[in-house]
Amino acid sequence: MFMDDVATNTLRPVKHAGWLRFRGPFGLWTRRFCLCKGDFLHLYKTDDIINGKLKTSIQVWRVDRLDQRWNFRVSDAHGRVMIFQSSDAALFSRWMQVLREIAKENDQDEHDAAMVIPVSSRSLASRPSSFLDKENPALDTSTLFKTSGKASMESPTGKELSISWGNPHHAPHSMEHRMEILMRQWLDEVSSTAPRQAWQTCHPQFYRHTFNGKLHDGVPELFSTAFPRGFGWELSAICSGPPRVAFTWRHWGTFHGTFQGHCGDGRVVELTGFCIVDVDALRLCIYTLDMYCANADALTC
Repeated sequence: MFMDDVATNTLRPVKHAGWLRFRGPFGLWTRRFCLCKGDFLHLYKTDDIINGKLKTSIQVWRVDRLDQRWNFRVSDAHGRVMIFQSSDAALFSRWMQVLREIAKENDQDEHDAAMVIPVSSRSLASRPSSFLDKENPALDTSTLFKTSGKASMESPTGKELSISWGNPHHAPHSMEHRMEILMRQWLDEVSSTAPRQAWQTCHPQFYRHTFNGKLHDGVPELFSTAFPRGFGWELSAICSGPPRVAFTWRHWGTFHGTFQGHCGDGRVVELTGFCIVDVDALRLCIYTLDMYCANADALTC
């Protein structure tokens, strides 16, 4: 069957087709007829794609060249990975060219259009409004950060006007800008009394988060009791992603609360750290979040 025949019998044009070796479970290689249609790579047992059996498919979100000769890796937006091997250099170059064009289209279209955070589609019962509904967070969100403890966080920026979110420095609609908004909304939701099923930022079934390697169900103490009058938080720089977004962050506030049994002395403390977030890149929804603080011991000195 020729590619022209395939294209005239399908709703979406075929961009490329041919045989590849596919590495399956336990590292076993299997020969599969692979076909690029739309933004998906489909794997068939034979080249009879009309009557033959479709074995599996993957959406082409990212393509990476591997060290092994003529090997490459295809990843989708959810972090699923498939590894392939071509039979010669010419075919390898052609596959890489086609797949990278598809990945580039997905990155441009989905990254800029589908990854808009739904900030106003649903509100938490415990808050009157979301500080994400505005481009710049307001200072009057007085019930967002209700938590337990001696010094409870009442709002992300609180009543102390000297504590602000920082000057916006990320380009609008950039990945940095959207991830910063997502993380601020996450801080809002994880600190609220609303059930996890009501959160907009996280997948309710798979979500988990750790802080400095320890699993947390609620907001870490660093973001709850240490700065009761409010704090600033910003994303500094993104190192990779999506679907696994790694970034550095900065967090600062006046230490009026408590942290690990230590009482605050009113000094301004600036904390920095690193975060790795696995997201559904189409919806920018958090699956897992691992946050690390480099200098949390500054609060106990």
